[in-house]
Amino acid sequence: MRLYFEAYGCTMNRGESKLMQRWSAEAGHEIVESPEKADVIVFSGCVVIDHTYRHMMKRLGELKSLGKNMIVSGCLASVFRNEVLKEVPNARMLPTWDIEKITDYLGKAGERRSFRWGVIGIIPIAQGCTGNCTYCITKIARRELRSAEHSRILDTAEDMIKSGVKEIELTAQDSAVYGMDTGHSLPELMRDINDIDGDFRIRVGMMNPDAASRILDELIEAYKLPKVYKFLHLPVQSGDDGVLRDMRRNYTVQDFIDIVKRVRKEIPEITLSTDIIVGYPTESEEAFERSIELIKEIRPNIVNITRFSPRPFTDAYKLKPITPRIVKERSRRLTEIAMEISRERNTELVGKRKRVLITEEGKNNTVVGRTDEYIPVVLKDGKMGEFVEVEITEAGVGYVVGKVL
Repeated sequence: MRLYFEAYGCTMNRGESKLMQRWSAEAGHEIVESPEKADVIVFSGCVVIDHTYRHMMKRLGELKSLGKNMIVSGCLASVFRNEVLKEVPNARMLPTWDIEKITDYLGKAGERRSFRWGVIGIIPIAQGCTGNCTYCITKIARRELRSAEHSRILDTAEDMIKSGVKEIELTAQDSAVYGMDTGHSLPELMRDINDIDGDFRIRVGMMNPDAASRILDELIEAYKLPKVYKFLHLPVQSGDDGVLRDMRRNYTVQDFIDIVKRVRKEIPEITLSTDIIVGYPTESEEAFERSIELIKEIRPNIVNITRFSPRPFTDAYKLKPITPRIVKERSRRLTEIAMEISRERNTELVGKRKRVLITEEGKNNTVVGRTDEYIPVVLKDGKMGEFVEVEITEAGVGYVVGKVL
């Protein structure tokens, strides 16, 4: 059969979609690039906020109009099964914990087909997490922690590298809890992948402060490995301890600060990305000001700002929301501060030389590469998967511009 895959949302969703493509190709099915050419559409949907969920349902309706057989996966299938079946009654549901059953649904179609991962290869290393945040619908979709088999991850990484992958992205709801249920650990995994032959980079996905603190010594040493991007995604979510307690985040603001200071002391060049939820129902004006103070103090390279979105089935769904106008204004203020910090940090790179791995097509006939600190560099030209020496010539918000030397 001819299969078309469409995935939205987090790196995990997109990584699982790629894995399903690989398994389908190995079962003899053909992967096509448009839904019109497909016999079956495999749709991996995201539900992290209400706006995204509504977009997913709209897109499902558009795809349904093509009259194709459909398989729905991702968090959308895991949480909103009934809503999906109301929109697409004949859809086959494949929740996140059952994605390997796709070949059971499809059957074997003939000889194994070759499959290429591309320049970037995504490996989901664990499902679920050990937390219980009040606002998180992903916990409901992904359930308790289930780490992938260590040897299987390594086999997948080797297969990717042999096929030409140059950037391996390790992804999970909380990367730092990988292996807690199997006797392995994230630093061990980073070391083992780093030891695979080849010139490539490893990007480690988001990890929560409480989990990162438990393995911090080993984690710092693993980040020093030559093939590991010096990029730490450590969501704080609020600069106020009261709000963190209400969210059930299991750490304090000072815990977060201590981790950042320790990592920066050991790896000064590290790029720090953090997340802030603006407008959690118990966030007072004073609590929000503390979030601003924290961002000004820590000066992260990247701040991912999300306005609180009440999700069904979560404890926070029952709380009285803050007036949308206030939430919007808080988001605007924090965004302006984060953008200014990003521009200032990137300006410090102008005139420096960096080795860059080209991984993406950019806008207006450009390409985008990543420095060893995972900073995006926009270039006029370059070949996908190529390492190049560049000089940084210009700074923007969230990126820099370079010229190949």
